[in-house]
Amino acid sequence: NGPDPRRWVRGGLLDVPTDEQMEPSATDSEDGSCWGLKDEVISELCFEHHDAIQEFETILSDLFPQFTISRLPEAVLSASVSPLTANAATFG
Repeated sequence: NGPDPRRWVRGGLLDVPTDEQMEPSATDSEDGSCWGLKDEVISELCFEHHDAIQEFETILSDLFPQFTISRLPEAVLSASVSPLTANAATFG
């Protein structure tokens, strides 16, 4: 049970900072409560054309015409920050 294992990995999203270092903690993710997209899937979503993503960006642009909707290059956030985050929350 759970999301498609070809695209998702258990513990793949580390987004719970620790008190000591304010860095992501693996403990909450490794217990099975969190699934994240595999690295190659994130790259595919970020760097290949997808009609659904284009449609979503268009909807955002229409909702917020006063803002420019764009994707930030790696140079802005650094290679350690993913341009996309996805989490498949599962029961149990």
